[in-house]
Amino acid sequence: MVAAGGNRRAARCWMAVALLATAAGCAAGPDLDIDRVEPPRERVPVVLVPGLTGSELHETETGRIVWGKGKNLLRPRDGGYSVAVPLGQQAREDRRIEAGDPVFRIELLGVLRLQIYGPLWRTLESAGYRPGILTEPTADETLFAFPYDWRMGNETTVRSLESALQRLREVRGGTTLEVDLVGHSNAGRLLRWYVKYGAASLEDVESGRAQRPEGIRVRKLILIGADNGGSIDALRRLNRGRRYVPWIGRRFLPETLFTFESLIQTLPAPRADLFFDADGNPLEIDLYDVKNWTRYGWSVFAAETRARLERSSGEDGPFAGESARIEYLENALDRARRTHERLRLDGSGVGDTRYCVIRNVRKPTGYRAMLGEGQKGRWKTWFVEDARVRRDPDLRALATTEGDGYASIASQEALSPTERAAMSGRVYDVDAGHRELARHPDALRAILELLKAP
Repeated sequence: MVAAGGNRRAARCWMAVALLATAAGCAAGPDLDIDRVEPPRERVPVVLVPGLTGSELHETETGRIVWGKGKNLLRPRDGGYSVAVPLGQQAREDRRIEAGDPVFRIELLGVLRLQIYGPLWRTLESAGYRPGILTEPTADETLFAFPYDWRMGNETTVRSLESALQRLREVRGGTTLEVDLVGHSNAGRLLRWYVKYGAASLEDVESGRAQRPEGIRVRKLILIGADNGGSIDALRRLNRGRRYVPWIGRRFLPETLFTFESLIQTLPAPRADLFFDADGNPLEIDLYDVKNWTRYGWSVFAAETRARLERSSGEDGPFAGESARIEYLENALDRARRTHERLRLDGSGVGDTRYCVIRNVRKPTGYRAMLGEGQKGRWKTWFVEDARVRRDPDLRALATTEGDGYASIASQEALSPTERAAMSGRVYDVDAGHRELARHPDALRAILELLKAP
């Protein structure tokens, strides 16, 4: 029996390697032939802002990388607890961990090299941009990345971005810094907030006290697969957890993902048609009401997760007690809903910033979820990835729409009227999935074209 079990594990390991090798070969593609693309005439600094999970995370004291290397996808087998953000109000900054470099590529099992933001970085460098470090910039550097702790809420990240850009402005001299911002996925929403409201808090924005960035002129905002209206897949991850390597990978349990405020902010913007029942009838359920999370057993309120937390986490542990979890979720959902509302409004405008969009709208994308009775009379939530929905043509049609596999067309197009008016004349449609958009040769070519345009 031991040998048979070992053989099954080995078979799963090799199947996972084969799947990843295929994905790596399809996703990376050839580097862009820069000689065929005219480089930008100006050298306005460009700042690349990755999406969620696109920045390394380091232990503050030791410098040890806890996210961003291939080994972090496999070990430790801790459910992701080591990177969970303590729920206590005094610990939300989580100073144990800090952001490192962007994830340019991941090497796995010594043989696989998965390209992440490396192709985009090399493309811009080959086009004549001079790379620098945003924490210690010099006046003649024109290519920067802004890695950030993607577990935190976007307000925290925007404040850090503002400080970094002001530092760059001081180094380059002059009263105003002109800069181009390139954001992928979640970065699109946080950069849109920055262009409209600067580093203002949600409360300041709602009270009308927010102002656009002072001393910073965002010339172009390039949005790559921006999930402006969120994604139903965020709820699926909060409910099921996530494993980045099939079968053999380290699993991030729902309670770990629950502590990432950024993921809660990625939930779909409030809509009346998010859920349906097994007969296809619409269900009007408010995703932003914490009572529905406890009723339907979402995330940490699922029976299995609740039982696990009772065994492993006391009131003083990183996940606190259930009352504290409810309080945290109420606050996080409320702020996420209000943030969606403010992003849909024009606020103080976008100045003369040009919005540039690179997207995919041809890939089946989860859009709704099905609710029904599961085992032991408990509610269960099904997504399009689940066999019960996927294998039924009618249910599958209700659950999906077109998009990039993560962000729907509606989500990618969820811009305010002023932002729409600020869009450049052409929207670039690239036939690639959500994660691949930032490294596909057609997208890289589009970015260079957008940067060189007046």
